[in-house]
Amino acid sequence: MKIDEDFVKGVAYYIGDGRMTAPRSLSTVNQDIETIKFFIKWLQIYFKFNLQNIKIKILIAQPLFNESILKKIFSKKLGIKYKEIHSVKQKYKSKPYHSDLVEIWANNVLARRNFDKSIPLVKKRCLKNKKLAIAYVKGIMAAEGSPKYHKKSGSRNVHLKMKDKKEIKYIGNLLNDVIGIKSNILKVKSEEGMWLITISGIEEIKRLNELNIFEIESRKRNRLREMSKSYKRAQVKKGYVEDHYITKLKFYNKKLKKRLTAPELSKLIKRDRTRTINVLRTLEKKGLIKSKRKSSRGRAFEFWV
Repeated sequence: MKIDEDFVKGVAYYIGDGRMTAPRSLSTVNQDIETIKFFIKWLQIYFKFNLQNIKIKILIAQPLFNESILKKIFSKKLGIKYKEIHSVKQKYKSKPYHSDLVEIWANNVLARRNFDKSIPLVKKRCLKNKKLAIAYVKGIMAAEGSPKYHKKSGSRNVHLKMKDKKEIKYIGNLLNDVIGIKSNILKVKSEEGMWLITISGIEEIKRLNELNIFEIESRKRNRLREMSKSYKRAQVKKGYVEDHYITKLKFYNKKLKKRLTAPELSKLIKRDRTRTINVLRTLEKKGLIKSKRKSSRGRAFEFWV
């Protein structure tokens, strides 16, 4: 089997959003049409499935629907024939605000075995090949990635959350060591057993956008573009970041006659909140600024020079 970039994207996507516990099939469910179209093509090219051997099911959130009309709508969206949609059903335990889903199911024991055998080889090659590493991250981001943009706070992050600690560390390795995108790995305290990769900062967000990291997922791709375009300020020149933060913290400490929390400072200097917290923590460790936990509700840390 040829291990090229598109194959790697599909493998990584399936690890994140495929049914890994189904031993005799390759199947997924997703609301994004571009992702589903990619997955169908991936099955056809790399596992030689015909559309006639792939079950395509539409899962509708609303209880009342016209099956014939919906088959026409989705066949057009997916670029397939009307008869190639297997069924249209109401989504199990659906709510009015839920999105419609497309479920893909391809039964073939040999195809599944070949896929399982390919995983360690793909992972090994990605560690040595930057293009394949980027392809892997594109696939897993389509499944598990999430662009987070809070306009009020100015916080911009790309998150990737999973239970598999080993997989999270592998992805972090690809990002930090192979691709060269700074990312942090954290244990999610509010969700037991969950791990998180977070990427923030103007340089990293714009780099992700340039790499088209959500290439096979249209909704997330558009969100990342919006985030990237929302940066209107000029970034501090590399090498002068710490001096800039110390100067600004000292200025506002004196002007406002108070110590500042990281969110307060980030708002005043119009910087990303996560980025501000990371820089302040670094400065504190170096002994360049001081901090103390507040005694009030929430007990956030206050910083001063």
